[in-house]
Amino acid sequence: MFFVSVEVKSKNQIIKTTSESSVIKVRNVSIKVKPKQIIKKTIKKIKQVKKTQKTVKKIVKKANRKVAKKNPKIVKKIKKIPVKIVQKIIPREIINLVDNKKIQELKAKKENIKNAYLTKVREHIENHKKYPRKAKRLRQEGKVVISFIIKPDGKIHGINLKSKCPYKRLNEAALKILKKIVQFDPIPDELDKKSWEIDIPIQYSLI
Repeated sequence: MFFVSVEVKSKNQIIKTTSESSVIKVRNVSIKVKPKQIIKKTIKKIKQVKKTQKTVKKIVKKANRKVAKKNPKIVKKIKKIPVKIVQKIIPREIINLVDNKKIQELKAKKENIKNAYLTKVREHIENHKKYPRKAKRLRQEGKVVISFIIKPDGKIHGINLKSKCPYKRLNEAALKILKKIVQFDPIPDELDKKSWEIDIPIQYSLI
């Protein structure tokens, strides 16, 4: 038996023996690396990666457990809180204030319409008022209050003397005014009145 040492140089390579006399020429020698060695190396690397992953997971779990032990109430609260749509809640006091303002505005508007209508009625009566001649001669003066009902279309009904003055001529003259007028302007729709009883004072004075 004898030992052989091999040196690979190229395709045409020379194999030298330990003995100087024997020289063997080898052509087209190709050395193949066994795939088992590569597979073993890759498997080792994969195992190492898996081990590191396991260790990282264990560390994370331990850390979470420590946090949960320290403040378990906070963890429970975080889990129980559901995701909800936040809605703007307007306090009742603000709603009431807004409603009261609207009601007051409507009342003020109605009051203005009412006053405007009554001033027209008074002006219309004053324009038709006539001072009786005999009452002027006798220097008779007084205040008469007339009561009457106005229908939605403006027609007058139920004319009465609510408050008389001492002089008959002045009382009769006040009643004649409304009998001549017969009708005023229609009652405004904003007032929502089916009939409206009105008292109008009529003043007779010489000054």
